[in-house]
Amino acid sequence: RDGALDQGKSLGIIMQIAKALQHAQKHGIIHRDVKPDNIMLTRDGVAKLCDLGLAKVASEEGPESTRPGASMGTPYYISPEQARGELDIDTRSDIYSLGATFYHCAVGQVPYPGDSAAVVISMHLTEPLTPPRQRNPLVTQPMEYIIMKMMEKAREDRYQTPQELLRDLDSVAAGGMPEGFALEEDAKAATAPKLRRSRLLRNVRRFRRR
Repeated sequence: RDGALDQGKSLGIIMQIAKALQHAQKHGIIHRDVKPDNIMLTRDGVAKLCDLGLAKVASEEGPESTRPGASMGTPYYISPEQARGELDIDTRSDIYSLGATFYHCAVGQVPYPGDSAAVVISMHLTEPLTPPRQRNPLVTQPMEYIIMKMMEKAREDRYQTPQELLRDLDSVAAGGMPEGFALEEDAKAATAPKLRRSRLLRNVRRFRRR
């Protein structure tokens, strides 16, 4: 309602909900509708994940669980696999939806704004995600890294478990870096000199041709 939350408050809420997903996973429960409307804050600032109306037990099978092709969840926060109506939904879908919620908290806007549910769902399936820092420069690089990883379209590229996500959230909350962020930055630094050298060689060749 009031726009982007500050980083500390966003992290605190998302960490608590990630712990709720960790607890749900231990009991084989997939929420399937993680979104801001289903996160309640107590007067003491404790975040609670509510509304299990769309939740299912991971071992459930059959038409009463999920119909093939049926899209479950809320369009603004739905995972690509939910949007496709896939049957084998797991905790990584909830991680995506929590990532979309994290994006909304950090930026003050939903990841994919659209005029209709169909447009929004299509964007979740095909549209590249706008990095949070492009919409809100106050978002830190480590926080952006976590959000982007949570919202990878291919679930194999996301955090695989809430526990894995919590490790990076805890690290950032303590002033550190996500585990993969440092590796990614090292890789960029290693390739930068090669890129600069290749550009220099191209410029030299152009100059000689003239």
